[in-house]
Amino acid sequence: MEIYCYPRSREEKGLTPFGNNQAAIDASSAIIAVIGDAEAYKNAQEIYAQNVELGYMDQSIAETYATNTYNSYSKLPQQVLSQFASYDAGLISMQILLLAKDRGYDTLVMGGFDKVDFAKRFELPENQFPIALIALGKAKTPAFNSSRLPLEKIVTFY
Repeated sequence: MEIYCYPRSREEKGLTPFGNNQAAIDASSAIIAVIGDAEAYKNAQEIYAQNVELGYMDQSIAETYATNTYNSYSKLPQQVLSQFASYDAGLISMQILLLAKDRGYDTLVMGGFDKVDFAKRFELPENQFPIALIALGKAKTPAFNSSRLPLEKIVTFY
């Protein structure tokens, strides 16, 4: 997964039209573009090597994990790899939101933007695709409250 951060000069980068002219794009201090990578599994060897270097695991375990990851994921269809990338992007996006809030910043996640044109404009390789834009900054006014469906309506306990 890739994360791109576009500071104040995003107007020259052309982000506003991709976001359906949402005010948050122009008003925020930065826009973070969360990009899924269907070939992220190809980074396994580098990640596990770093784990060895940091003392988190020994070399033989790292090599086994890296080999198993590559062999397993490389056989999966593109749709499944894209689903994994989307799931990972959701996890990292939530971490960004929580870290921003912890540091006193406000965020707004935008999934409704022209992802096809965004990918073309920023020349994303075929294995990468935009998932969300996250506006980051300090809100001028407090956010409005919102409701969610009751837990009983969306969760089944067994």
